[in-house]
Amino acid sequence: MTSIDFLNKVHKSLDSQEYNLSYSPAKSKNYMLYCNGNFIGGLFDEELCFVYADSVSELLGQPEPVCHGYSSTAQHRMLVIPEEHWAKALKLLYAEKFDWSRLVYDITYTSIGAAVVEDFYDENVVFLRFCFEKELLKKNPLDRRAVSCGWSISIRI
Repeated sequence: MTSIDFLNKVHKSLDSQEYNLSYSPAKSKNYMLYCNGNFIGGLFDEELCFVYADSVSELLGQPEPVCHGYSSTAQHRMLVIPEEHWAKALKLLYAEKFDWSRLVYDITYTSIGAAVVEDFYDENVVFLRFCFEKELLKKNPLDRRAVSCGWSISIRI
């Protein structure tokens, strides 16, 4: 069971303009924890736990992960975060799991914006080729047929 006082302590310590925290109830009067709408862990028996991330594990000296979740069947591998590491662990976790989403620029070919997409294509061939080679593009950007039938950037996780 996690007290409201502990929840408030975590919230006051970590909630900021950059990291907007929210909570949802879990089993045994504990709470699941979200940051900017992304699931990041929970508050379990007066402990802050983050989903497993290599960078956080390294910060903590690679402790053994624990399993917590909404119920006995919905479990996640998590790391118990000591209070002195709360802020640093949140920053590392968010960078490892979610910062990539800030770098995604989604372009979709449509007949309305065809000229815009073609101009973007002509001005950014090197960038698009790099994306294709790193498997961030589904279709080869140097294939003009890709523009005529549509292409989009997709992130492979």
